[in-house]
Amino acid sequence: MPRKPKLKENGMATRSQTEALFRPSDEMVEALDQVFEEAVRKEIIVDSGKRKWSERTGRYEIIWKSKLVQ
Repeated sequence: MPRKPKLKENGMATRSQTEALFRPSDEMVEALDQVFEEAVRKEIIVDSGKRKWSERTGRYEIIWKSKLVQ
């Protein structure tokens, strides 16, 4: 059984502890990638041409745009 993380004096988790709790697993990321690929194939979403820097991945990420809602 994993140990509980040590909390700060005020009882709150640190930012890195919180991020680790909510970081998606590799399987979740792969499943989401497959969903996006299928949505692109079906032309439900398109690349908006915009990018946003992701601190988590350390790279620019595509901002998708829905073709269903204009």
